[in-house]
Amino acid sequence: MSKVSLNVIALEAGVSKTTASMVLNGKGDQHKINAATQERVKTIAQKLNYRPNQLARSFSQGKTMTIGLIVPNIADSYYSSIALYLEQKLAKSSYQLIIGSTHEDPQKEKDLLLSFIDRRTDGILIASTQKNKTDIEQVQKGGTPVLLFDRHYPNSSLPYVIVDNYHGIKILVDHLFKQGKRAIGYVGLDLDLDAIHERQRGYRENYCDRFNMQTDYIRLINYDNYAQECSIAVKELISQRVSAIIFETHYLTLHGIKALTEEHVRYPEQVCIASYGDHEVFSIFSPYITALEQPARLIAEECAAKILDMIDTKSIHQSVEIKLKPQLIIRNS
Repeated sequence: MSKVSLNVIALEAGVSKTTASMVLNGKGDQHKINAATQERVKTIAQKLNYRPNQLARSFSQGKTMTIGLIVPNIADSYYSSIALYLEQKLAKSSYQLIIGSTHEDPQKEKDLLLSFIDRRTDGILIASTQKNKTDIEQVQKGGTPVLLFDRHYPNSSLPYVIVDNYHGIKILVDHLFKQGKRAIGYVGLDLDLDAIHERQRGYRENYCDRFNMQTDYIRLINYDNYAQECSIAVKELISQRVSAIIFETHYLTLHGIKALTEEHVRYPEQVCIASYGDHEVFSIFSPYITALEQPARLIAEECAAKILDMIDTKSIHQSVEIKLKPQLIIRNS
C-alpha cells in the first residue's frame, strides 16, 4: 500500500498544505481555522489512512521524539509496570520510549547513556546503579534533560522522582506490631543503593532502636546469589523463632515463601510475611501476602510530565525533588 502524502490530503480537502498540516498537528484552533475545514481535513485523512512523516516532523521540530529509559532489569514486574505506564503516557505526546537494562552493572549503565546520546534522544529517565553520578551530570551539562527515578544521588542537584523508602518500612513495622508480632526478622540486600540503605535504616530505627529489640534478626544477602542466600537467611530466622519476616523486595518475598514452604512452615499461622513491593501473585495464591505497594503508575505520570516539561522548556536544570508515599495493602499473611 503506497503512503498518502500531505499534498494529497490538502488537494482533496481544497486547502493549502500548510493548513492541512496545522489541522493534523492539532493546531487548527490555535491558527483560527474554522471547525468545518478542520473536520473535512481530518475525515479525508482518516479515509485515506494518512500517517504523518515522523522523521520529517522530528527534523522540523529539532527533536527525535524519543526518550531513553534505563532500568536495572526490565523483567522485574515493578520496572516493567513503570515502563508500560510511561509508554502509554508519552505516546499521547507522540514520543517513543527506548529501553535498556543495566542489571546493576555501572559499565552497562555508561554504555546505555552513550548509546542514547548517540541516538540523540530528547531526554533520559534513569533508575541508576548510583555509581555514575559524574557521567550523568555530564550528560545533563551536555544539554540532554535527565530525570532520576526510584533511586537518586542524595548529594547532587540532579532532579528525581522517588518513593519514601524509610517511611515504607516504618509502615510495615507498625503494622506487624499491631498484629502482636515482636520478633520481626528482616531479609534485605547487601547493595550500595540509597533506596536500600533507607529501607534498612527504617528497620533499624523503627524496630531495633524504637522498641529496643535485638539486632540479630537482620540478614543482608548478596544480590548476585540472592535466590540461594534468601533461602538460607529464612531458615536461619526460623531457627531463631521469629514471628514475622519483612522482605526488602518483592522478589525476595517470592523466594522467602519458597523457603518457608520447603521447611513446612505455615504462614501466617507460624510466621507472618510482609513484603516491600507488591506482586500480582500476592493476591492470587492463598494465603495472600501483605505488601507495600510502590505507586508505579504515579511514578510514571510524574516522570513523564517532568521530562516533557524539561524538553519543551529547555530547562535541563529544573529543581525536581518528588518523594511519593507507598501504600500498605493488608492481606491475610
